[in-house]
Amino acid sequence: MSIHESRSVVTRKEHKCWGCRRAMPAGSTMRVVTSKDSDGFSRGYWCDVCDRVLADMDVHYDDTFGYGEVFDNERDDWQKVAAAMKGESDG
Repeated sequence: MSIHESRSVVTRKEHKCWGCRRAMPAGSTMRVVTSKDSDGFSRGYWCDVCDRVLADMDVHYDDTFGYGEVFDNERDDWQKVAAAMKGESDG
């Protein structure tokens, strides 16, 4: 798989995060990643929490992740990042 484009967007409609399966409402800031593999182009949306977990792990979007695997496989890190980000937005 190769990354064609990766950018931060404010969504115009609800999207589910590829990393954690949470439904994110319209108006959410998400990373949209367009990639290409042998099946063609695909697009995935990543919430801010999953985006930061991957950055903290120094993992790239062209690594293969199944749907929801960031949360399923990195639950402790995911929950710590989510709590820290909530504290940033509250404070």
